[in-house]
Amino acid sequence: MFLKQDSVLLESTKMIQMKLLLGLFSILTFLGSCQSDAVTIQEPAHQRFFDLKGYVQQQATLLQQQQPTIKKTITSGSIVETKVLQDMDWTKELDLFTKSDINKPSWVDKYSIDSISKEGGFMLLQYKAKDSDLATRQLDIELKGEVVQSVLVVNQVTNAIYQSQQYLTYIPQKGYTIKKKQAVQLMDKDDYEIEVTFE
Repeated sequence: MFLKQDSVLLESTKMIQMKLLLGLFSILTFLGSCQSDAVTIQEPAHQRFFDLKGYVQQQATLLQQQQPTIKKTITSGSIVETKVLQDMDWTKELDLFTKSDINKPSWVDKYSIDSISKEGGFMLLQYKAKDSDLATRQLDIELKGEVVQSVLVVNQVTNAIYQSQQYLTYIPQKGYTIKKKQAVQLMDKDDYEIEVTFE
């Protein structure tokens, strides 16, 4: 009789141990999945400046969904051409803005940051390149609260035979402009302007 009770007790103990092990395994699995989720949502450590790339990609996605009618005017020298367009590839259209993003780990100390308060609750965030080799010389973000009102980018490339300047302006829900001045030795200047307005 005692042997039978010991056997039952032993079986019960084993069952309790198995349940505890299964419970512990479930908890560890849950914690592991939470940990991996936390890793995926972490912000990149190098995002010290305004996330221009992320902002422009967000705008491109929004415009891709809305597909607004636009008026696009291209001026090159004395030639002016205007078109009314729709069904644009907005990722491609705003590519110059995306490429002007300054958030790179190696550039974390390459730009000065200034914030200027303006009337009416507006604020200007201004980034200026300290290193003359950086193509994006200046980035201005005008905000009202946390809402972007306008973006200005100044890009410049200069070497012994070539000089190029770009002025990019983006105003959400209104449009954008791209102005380019380019000079190559022994060649005529190649200046143009693209102006896009949302209809």
